[in-house]
Amino acid sequence: MKKLKTYQNFNESTEEDIHREMMIKKYGLEEIEECDSVISDVKDMLLELNDLEIFTSIDYTPMTYMCIEQTSPKLFLNIKCDSKLWNSNEILINDLIDTIKNYLKSYRFCYGSNKKEEERVGLTDKYEVEYQILIQK
Repeated sequence: MKKLKTYQNFNESTEEDIHREMMIKKYGLEEIEECDSVISDVKDMLLELNDLEIFTSIDYTPMTYMCIEQTSPKLFLNIKCDSKLWNSNEILINDLIDTIKNYLKSYRFCYGSNKKEEERVGLTDKYEVEYQILIQK
């Protein structure tokens, strides 16, 4: 079997690299590294929900990513699944949310709006539950 060689031009920046450089210039390297650390730690906490096939994500808000946010970088946490899966794991999800909130407080991050919405999916009797938290330093 013949292997294909791939070459990467190390002088080219990806869009993500460009935005990261912009964020570092706008908010400072120390601030971005601290946010990256929080993102990584919270992702580790969310692994248990991911194992249950509950969608989770945490990342910079689009306004931070585009360097439009004026004061400090903001993060956005999202937990989403159908209502049956949410209801059968509600205690675990709520405990995890409380753990994340306590972790954020320990790093002097605060969480702004946090909301839980339940929305009907199409014309079916299925409902989707979404929980969101806006996080900032």
